Amino acid sequence: MLLESKSAIGGLTLLFLATLLCGCQTPGGETSQPSPLTTTPNDAPDYGRMLTPARDTLLHRGDSLWVTVAPIADGFDSVAITLSSRPLTQSTTGGKIGVASDDFPTGVHWLQATFWHNGAMSIEIRRIKIYAGAAPQDYTYVVEKEYPHDEGAYTQGLVYRDGFLYESTGQRGESRLRKVELATGNVLQEHSLADTYFGEGLEYLNGRFYQLTWTSYQGFVYDAKTFDSVGSFHYNTQGWGLTTDGQSFYLSDGTENLYVLDTATLQVRHVLQVYTESEPLYRLNELEWVEGRIYANIYTTDKIAIIDPRSGAVEGLIHCEGLLRPSATGSRAEVLNGIAYDPARRNLYLTGKYWPYLYRVKVKPS
Repeated sequence: MLLESKSAIGGLTLLFLATLLCGCQTPGGETSQPSPLTTTPNDAPDYGRMLTPARDTLLHRGDSLWVTVAPIADGFDSVAITLSSRPLTQSTTGGKIGVASDDFPTGVHWLQATFWHNGAMSIEIRRIKIYAGAAPQDYTYVVEKEYPHDEGAYTQGLVYRDGFLYESTGQRGESRLRKVELATGNVLQEHSLADTYFGEGLEYLNGRFYQLTWTSYQGFVYDAKTFDSVGSFHYNTQGWGLTTDGQSFYLSDGTENLYVLDTATLQVRHVLQVYTESEPLYRLNELEWVEGRIYANIYTTDKIAIIDPRSGAVEGLIHCEGLLRPSATGSRAEVLNGIAYDPARRNLYLTGKYWPYLYRVKVKPS
C-alpha cells in the first residue's frame, strides 16, 4: 500500500493507494452499512470531502483504489480513512500518516473518511464493490463409477466418512439423518426429524454431525456413532448448506453470502461474499470442502462453483449437465444437489434430489 501527501491550491490533498491482492475478511462481514450514529447530521459542518473514488465504484481484485480527500470550509486538522471498518490511515495534526498493509475480499465495502477539526468531526461515506479479478475457469467431469441411490431421498447434505455416506434429507415429514452404504445405497442407520423441520445441510466435525434446517433458524448436533442428539444451535438466516475446514463452519442461505461460524460457539465470525468477475453469485446451496476450496451447488442449475474461502472469488465452475443418465429422467429426479469428498482417495461423489443414482466423478478442465 502506498501513501503520498502533497499540497494543493486551497488546502491539503491526501492520496491513499490500497492494492487489492489476496483475501482476508473483516469480522462482522462487509455487507453491513456504517451505523447511522456515525454519519454526519445534515446541519453539521463539513470539514473535508472525498474527491475520489466516485460513489458506487466498481473494482476487480488486483485493481488499485485511490482515495483523494480535500478540505472545505474551516478545513480539517486530521483525517482517518477506513474501508469496511479497517483503518487505511491513522493521522495526527502533525500530518504524519501511517498506512496498514491490508487487502480485501470480494463484495460490498464501505469507505469512510472521518475529518476532525477542533475536536469536532464530519464524515463522508462511499460504497465500493469488489469483483473477482478474472472470470472463473470452466471444468467438466468424467464419471468413474455409478452407484445406486435412494430415489426417495430429497438430498440436502452429503458427507463421506470412513467408507460410508452420511446424508441429510429434506421435506417436512421426510427429513432424516442417514448412514448409507456406498456400494448398495442401503440405509444402515437413521434419525428422523420432527415433522415441523425441513432438513438441510450436513457436516461432520470432531465426533459429531451438524445438521441445518431450512426456515426454522435451528441446527441440530448429533453423536456421530449413535445419532443421539447432543445439542442444538441457532442462526439468523435460512439454512441451506454447511461445510468446514476444521477451523470454521461455512453456512449458505441461498444468497451470495457464506457465513463463517466459530466451531466452538457456532456464532458468526464474519460474512464472505461470493463474486465472479461480473456479479455476485446467488443461490449458493450444498457445500463441500475440497482441497482448500469450497465447492458449492448453485441451486436450480447443474453447476458447482469453486470458491476461494479467503477472498470469496469464484475461481471455477464445474458444468455437470448430463450427469444423471437419460434412463432416470422419467423419475422424480430434481436438481443436482449433494457433494461429498473423500480426501484420502481424492474421490468426489455427486447426486441430486430424488436421484436414483450417485456418481463418483473426476473433474477436469473443459
